[in-house]
Amino acid sequence: MPCFNVEKYVAEAIESMLNQTFGNFELLILDDCSTDRTAEIVKSFADKRIVYHKNETNLGLSENLNVGIRLAKGEYIARMDGDDISVPERLEKQAAVLEKHPEIDICGAGFKWFGTRTSTVFHPKNHEEIKAQMLFGCPVIIPIFRKNVIIENNLWYRTSAFPAEDYMFWAECVRVAKIYNIQEILFYYRMHESQISTEKHAIQIQKSNEVKLFVLNYLNPNFTEKEKRYFLEQFACSKIENKADLTQFKQFAKLLEQKNNELKNFNAKVLHKKLRNHIKGAMYAFSLKKYFENGYNLKHFFLYLLSGNIFYIHFKLNIKILAKSTLNKK
Repeated sequence: MPCFNVEKYVAEAIESMLNQTFGNFELLILDDCSTDRTAEIVKSFADKRIVYHKNETNLGLSENLNVGIRLAKGEYIARMDGDDISVPERLEKQAAVLEKHPEIDICGAGFKWFGTRTSTVFHPKNHEEIKAQMLFGCPVIIPIFRKNVIIENNLWYRTSAFPAEDYMFWAECVRVAKIYNIQEILFYYRMHESQISTEKHAIQIQKSNEVKLFVLNYLNPNFTEKEKRYFLEQFACSKIENKADLTQFKQFAKLLEQKNNELKNFNAKVLHKKLRNHIKGAMYAFSLKKYFENGYNLKHFFLYLLSGNIFYIHFKLNIKILAKSTLNKK
């Protein structure tokens, strides 16, 4: 549990771990030279499973995580931040996956945002689906992983990737380690204004784009600079503004599949499905903005129907649009 100035939240985070149904663990709390009451609060807990470590100097999150990997004594390492909450069954269920499936090296799960943002997130379940999702964003959160796999493959968090160090870490791991995501909510991810992801939003986009290019290079290193720019500036961020963009999206998806067929680092069927769903998602966002930005009604739905966009969007989403348009008819 890496910590830095989380006095408001760290007690709740610690309690969520001490209340785990799986009890055989050490809780390694890595204090990166906090200047608030974080240390005092951590030390107020008497549980012998807590191991408090304070760095001599402020190392930053990435290197602090590496310190934790080196110090951890367990066969498995689970991670959470000092301002989040794990559900009581989290460790039990994630450890069970690694115990029952020796071919799986890393296990994540679903989670809920809470605080300044509320939503539920489930990332892809199986390894090849997770690998394909890496092209568009980080599909692993609250992981538990085998320590020996990380050490033996020399996998470490990169300071140069901060604040997208998680994304880069998993993008490197996915090449040599098999990942699985439990389709249950095992974690509550707190959103608040002082958070790294809020403060560093612009730099996080930049660093995330660097990881996306890293994954694209894994698919095939022979993309032109123009193709890389298009991937980042339009395709990966779902930027469709007209039918011409849709045509270009389809062409680029075919290019990605052709490039993958040369090296076969991604499962061809899974990649095809992921790219198809990505285009549908981009068309859905485009259609909502174009036809329903000012509200849902049957007139807007009729215009949407005439556009033909309906054929590029998932059936369930079209039903949702129709229901909203009918209920809000004017």
